[in-house]
Amino acid sequence: MHSSDFSKSACMDVRDACALALSRVIEAIDRDIGGQRVHFAHVFDEWPTQEDKYDPPAACVMAPPEWTYSDSGGAPKLLEDTIESKDTGPNDPPSFGLYKTAEMIDEFDLQIRAGSTAMRSLLKLAIEDAFQTRNVTMNPSVPPYGLLLDLPEYWGLTARAALQKGSNTDSEDAAVRNQREASFVISMQAPKVQLGAVYPFTPTVTEVLQTGDGRTISTTTSTFTNGIRS
Repeated sequence: MHSSDFSKSACMDVRDACALALSRVIEAIDRDIGGQRVHFAHVFDEWPTQEDKYDPPAACVMAPPEWTYSDSGGAPKLLEDTIESKDTGPNDPPSFGLYKTAEMIDEFDLQIRAGSTAMRSLLKLAIEDAFQTRNVTMNPSVPPYGLLLDLPEYWGLTARAALQKGSNTDSEDAAVRNQREASFVISMQAPKVQLGAVYPFTPTVTEVLQTGDGRTISTTTSTFTNGIRS
């Protein structure tokens, strides 16, 4: 197997993939609350100018200009569930997998605009619900606070998004335009990875059969490749 045969790829950096994943969450909000349809007519990555016309409710997922890479500590860590191989023999070409080299940590600003305070309240409720883990139970295997998001544009990995804080951000200028605004800070964490070779695990085991007084009867040496004795 060659690296070009790896089934997944990245078409953008991990941070931009996280921003796109957040936008998909907001675009997917469409539900009925108390007889009112709650959804966003537009989701932007930057607000249009005042000359551009659009109908509320609208949202904007804004990525700050700086972000952080947290050292994963020590050597790159192989993500075992990403290993792909068509061969298993010790003399075959290596498999390939993704190695985590760091953790990308960022805080995105989600801004929303509604046509009334009542609709703004409903939109905030819908956003809170959208960022909650489904089927909450006491099972310790359930992910921690936040939501796991797929990153198809970045190696098919996942990121964790969590609401950190929110605020109503009304202003006189927005009130004149009949807009009611709010904002949320959303933290994002995702692995930064590198594609690399994965060589077969081939431990050698020597078995020694002895008598009760310590005399060796036989010695057998076996090599295991991916758990198979050879």
